[in-house]
Amino acid sequence: MKPSENSSKSTKSLSPTPSNTQTVAAESLSYGFKDFVIVPYGSYWKFMKKVCMLELLGGKMLHQLLHVRQQERKRFLSDLAKKGLVGEAVDIGAELMMLTNNVISMMTMRQKSCSERGEEAEALKKVEEDTMEL
Repeated sequence: MKPSENSSKSTKSLSPTPSNTQTVAAESLSYGFKDFVIVPYGSYWKFMKKVCMLELLGGKMLHQLLHVRQQERKRFLSDLAKKGLVGEAVDIGAELMMLTNNVISMMTMRQKSCSERGEEAEALKKVEEDTMEL
């Protein structure tokens, strides 16, 4: 067997298939595959993707919400500068997660999802870690 055939065979065995993507854990965590992350990709989700791409991520809407991204970026850089001045250690991953969550929630719901102290981000990270352990 040629090396290219061998790697092709192993890649095929690792690729997701309908038989191994919908596990009991996934069904439980997604409330019966009603979560958008694990749900089977059908006509409803194709429609929702189209709506999101046109209404939320379209050029006109991105331009209208530019101030949201600028405001959150300014807050992010200000927080980093303050922590740098006092010599406080910064978890860049957590700070970027909070920035991303705040921008997305401000664009979609007009309110921040994470506080300045990041308790919500920490709680979300714990839920994510607990989920990955399942």
